[in-house]
Amino acid sequence: MSEYRQRMFRITIWGVNGQPIPLSRPGIDREGIFLREVPDGLQGFAKKHMWDEASGTWRGIAPQINDMTLDLHVKGGDIRGGVNRILDALGDGSKPVSICITSAEFGHRWLEMRMSKVSQIDWGQNPGSSAYAKFSVVLELSGSTAKRFKERIVLTQAGPFGAVQIPVDGDQDVWPKFIVSGQHSGVKIRLTDKDDWQTVPHRADGWVIDSHPARRSVTNLAGLPDFSQVVPFWPEPIPVDGNRGTIQIEVDAPGPDFRLEIEWQPEMSRAW
Repeated sequence: MSEYRQRMFRITIWGVNGQPIPLSRPGIDREGIFLREVPDGLQGFAKKHMWDEASGTWRGIAPQINDMTLDLHVKGGDIRGGVNRILDALGDGSKPVSICITSAEFGHRWLEMRMSKVSQIDWGQNPGSSAYAKFSVVLELSGSTAKRFKERIVLTQAGPFGAVQIPVDGDQDVWPKFIVSGQHSGVKIRLTDKDDWQTVPHRADGWVIDSHPARRSVTNLAGLPDFSQVVPFWPEPIPVDGNRGTIQIEVDAPGPDFRLEIEWQPEMSRAW
């Protein structure tokens, strides 16, 4: 790795308390909290493939739990304070933390993880007068992808409608959210041309349509569920190819105040 890229590579823990803890790179000669080694998993976690044993046909990738070990080294004038700062940020595992990876090539990517276990701490001497502290923490995540910042586009009366392309700063398929407001005589949405249409009429308090299977819902803008509309089953996300995806959208008689916001969160198969 070049000297420039080394300067631009950084791992930061965003803790349960919302505070960032930057981890200095191995080999830097100063006080602070350091990584002894770059952790495994940043280039991608192992995948569990599903196969049809009879035909040998690939059936996809099964969700699984992955883990990452951070080997940490604390040195300076307040060793115990540094250790406590890390452990407080990681919490007890009941709340997720973000491990943010910043690099010159890819910018910011992060993994949402939960603290699993902490090793015995090597205090160097004793907790009261330590020259350093070395220990490891194991974090777990469900899945294997790194997140990017949310993206969105807004369609107005001028469109475009039909097969609408969206840019995706990632390599994973996406489940978008749709927010409909303003005057129109009906909106139809589907993720692919094989799906059933989600149809919504005009109403003053608008619509929010979440396509993600874990949150699949149709509500008004205030988040109140609406049970008057059929919510079709969408089995597959929007395919991403070459950092682009395509959504099927039809709008009848959009007014000058019509607005359709499409929001999605890109994900990457590797964090670095």
